[in-house]
Amino acid sequence: MAIYQGGGGGPVSLGAWDVKWWDCASCASLAPNGTSNNDQFKVGANIFLNNPTPANGDQQQLVTNINNRFYSGSPVNGWSKTNYLVMRAVIDTPVVGGVDFPSGLRSFTTRADDGVRLKVEELVGGVPVVSVPLEWNVINRWTDSSEVADQGSFGFVSGKRYRITLDYYEKTGDGVVTLTVTDGRFSFSDSPKAAAGPSPDAKPVPYANTSLLLKNVLDMTEVPANAMVLMEYQTKYRMYWAATARLEVSTDGGFNWTSDYLTQAAPPAFSAYSFVFDSPDITSSVFGFNTWDIDQWQTRSNNLTAYIGQNVLLRFRMDRQTTSCVKTENCNNSNVVNNPSLELADGYYDGWWFTTIRISKFES
Repeated sequence: MAIYQGGGGGPVSLGAWDVKWWDCASCASLAPNGTSNNDQFKVGANIFLNNPTPANGDQQQLVTNINNRFYSGSPVNGWSKTNYLVMRAVIDTPVVGGVDFPSGLRSFTTRADDGVRLKVEELVGGVPVVSVPLEWNVINRWTDSSEVADQGSFGFVSGKRYRITLDYYEKTGDGVVTLTVTDGRFSFSDSPKAAAGPSPDAKPVPYANTSLLLKNVLDMTEVPANAMVLMEYQTKYRMYWAATARLEVSTDGGFNWTSDYLTQAAPPAFSAYSFVFDSPDITSSVFGFNTWDIDQWQTRSNNLTAYIGQNVLLRFRMDRQTTSCVKTENCNNSNVVNNPSLELADGYYDGWWFTTIRISKFES
């Protein structure tokens, strides 16, 4: 079971992805002379995928979801290769504007260890219209890393078809690549924006207490008692040190709210899943940030298992009743606290942003 909620609805179904995997152990040798040892594989993987891409993969898959968390194993069952891998996943969308694929902005969120990139190209007669060759116009993080979340958006126009290409490489260590596509709108708790694109967000209210309630009741009355229910979402925030931001739950229709349950441990039967359950309180004392902001989208997960058998409401609440903003008390675009990293870009005021909300059930 997977339930998605957000400011604009749920996930977008794109159809079947054509996924090709290659054993790229020799890719480092493709890097030009003078490439540093650390960069040889990612440079060679880029050359391998685009010079030109081989027609067939060492392994091929047809999947409806990109969700590979193979860690120290192999991304393909029965395949022995675990390191020095490259992947290309391609899908051509149906004509935008139909019932299954309406026009509008879509958000793409990846999690990858190591490099990942994604582009969207318009198709005319089945051939991509490429204004800038090999332009990765949605996500472009082609570098070695631990598991990192990246997010980008693209506006689909009614009456057109598109090709979406996702590239990934795994060097050594853990291997992860996942992709979630949602309808492009975000949920906000102080401050909102008119859209998910480059439009500036609104100035937050100083000394405020604001909340955003997920619009649907989560019905867990028929979930088995031996199951586990998890909530996961992408988030970023900027707030002054005394502010708090919490995910809260109500079991009585919104008369009373609590967040204590979110710190409980996973049931022992599910310890093999190795999920991390984050505290709902993202004050500086919890996460230890000293610049009052998180620039990259991060994944947070919370445990809802204690509420199996009940109907619950969920809300995000940001409390700044005892503090103003990183800027002045008027929360304006001045007085930058002598920290250039806090300069506003495109109206990036104090606030809490979240998207790609997913609630999943696991059974032992």
